Amino acid sequence: MDSNIKTVEGIAYWANITVPSTTFEPTYQVEVVVDDAVADAFEADGFPTINGTSKRQDGSLKTSDHYEGRAVMIKRRVSRKDGTPNVKPKLYDSNGEQVDLTVGNGSRVLVKYREWEVENQFGRFQGLDLVKVKIIDLVEYTGGGGDNDDFNDDEF
Repeated sequence: MDSNIKTVEGIAYWANITVPSTTFEPTYQVEVVVDDAVADAFEADGFPTINGTSKRQDGSLKTSDHYEGRAVMIKRRVSRKDGTPNVKPKLYDSNGEQVDLTVGNGSRVLVKYREWEVENQFGRFQGLDLVKVKIIDLVEYTGGGGDNDDFNDDEF
């Protein structure tokens, strides 16, 4: 595996860059929707894409109806296996200034990442390690979403 930093540009969804997702194991992450040629290249290198070759633990294909096209998941765990903290990914605005904000779905981003690979008694594993993100065109995160928005008005 190449330990050099690589770059991919695309549309961000479910970005947790400065504050980790805690749905499962605390993780900084972003799904990056890319064009077909880029998605094909990721898959050829063994990195599955959402709406492509990525599979869930039960073997079913991992899909998203929140966007068109295929996406790569790039992430970094908050802590290493030994419990020591990983370096938090950095987030920059379009002028290159470091910022601390929530990136909304549909934002165009430039993501720097490292490919990693490990082989042990359980098999061969690889992934994409999130290093930093530059916002090219921000879609502001408005929060909320879901069915609970119906309870924010006075009607019943």
